Amino acid sequence: MTTEEIMQLALEMAGMDSIPADSGIFRSVETVKRILLGIDMDREDLLFAKEHGYDLVLAHHPLNWTTFLDVMDRHETFMIDAGVPKAQAEQACLENRAFWEAIADRGHAEQGVRDLCALAEELDLGLMNVHLPCDELGRQILQKEASELAPSGAVSALITRYASLPEIEAAKEGVRQVCGNPGAEIGRAVVIHAAGVNGGYPVANALFENGVDTVVYIHFFSEEQEERLRQEKKGNLILTGHYGSDSLGINPLVDDLERRGLEVACRNKMVRVRR
Repeated sequence: MTTEEIMQLALEMAGMDSIPADSGIFRSVETVKRILLGIDMDREDLLFAKEHGYDLVLAHHPLNWTTFLDVMDRHETFMIDAGVPKAQAEQACLENRAFWEAIADRGHAEQGVRDLCALAEELDLGLMNVHLPCDELGRQILQKEASELAPSGAVSALITRYASLPEIEAAKEGVRQVCGNPGAEIGRAVVIHAAGVNGGYPVANALFENGVDTVVYIHFFSEEQEERLRQEKKGNLILTGHYGSDSLGINPLVDDLERRGLEVACRNKMVRVRR
């Protein structure tokens, strides 16, 4: 397969028709037989790949991590689909974006990509990342699990189900509840994932204020915002764990690649589970 064919496969699996901003082919190769894949890939991984005869280094997370800012508008779409008025959804996205822009360093991230691309060229390796398409596959799986138990199942039962998913169990990050009552009914449940990063307080709060009882993120980076949600007691927020949940969405792509005869070796926090 070519790098372009691998990207097209990922897009088709996720139901997308174009490469999102947080994914990309940085150095194309025409013949890929052996892939080194990881959640994050850096200079040492490229050197390892060359030494061990791989054709392609495939990362999950963006090589330029700040490109998550360019796909965050999906939060707005998810909220509107869940019944949040457009104006409130837009405001929540603006507030969440402000939080992330404050810690983004685009110049540093762009230089890092240039350095990796130069090394890939020097080593004659393919280099690409697939982020949003795999996250969308993972979101669909997490939403299906929630929908099978909602509305009358207990939040604790959903936590148990998520914790038993092979990737999440093997990652050993733990599934935890940020706010709400584990004994409460799940009610309306919405998984917010595949939008670059988590929605923080603004997105969860907007959903809670518009009839969503349980929100699922894979991670959360602000203790202050977590505490605010706990104090306000508007709904249930579950975190499924970052790397296990990422792996949940990556594995379907890896399965398909292996069925096509490619060899895929996984590293750097990627949990490989064959289904």
